[in-house]
Amino acid sequence: MELLSYMYGISMTHVPYKGTGPALVDLVGKHIDLMAANIVGAGTLVKAGKLRAIAVTTSRRSSLFPDIPTLQELTGKQFDVSAWTGILAPTGTPKAIVSRLNKDICQSLTTDAVKEAMALQGSRHRGRHARALPEIHHH
Repeated sequence: MELLSYMYGISMTHVPYKGTGPALVDLVGKHIDLMAANIVGAGTLVKAGKLRAIAVTTSRRSSLFPDIPTLQELTGKQFDVSAWTGILAPTGTPKAIVSRLNKDICQSLTTDAVKEAMALQGSRHRGRHARALPEIHHH
């Protein structure tokens, strides 16, 4: 939301929450005016008509909600913010174990069952190697 405020010159007050759940409860209860939420967490409430989705923050529309425009479509300004998920292990985990996990996880991401499960959540997989995670994190 801070990036949104900065890019569009909008003044908003940040209200910190201990998780998406409590924030969604307050949004539905009209105790707060808006929030940015993961589509998986808020999607059920949008489908039930309890919340109105204004835009998605990714560069392309969601496969789960194709009628919801991107923020870029609404404003004409480039905007692309998405979440990523990484598989983490403790520091010092032997390289052989990290390599094996990476190989097995990347292989599982190519199966129809995993692709289908990810699509149901509106996710896309990029199939990066474990060494790429620090690069992704810093961009």
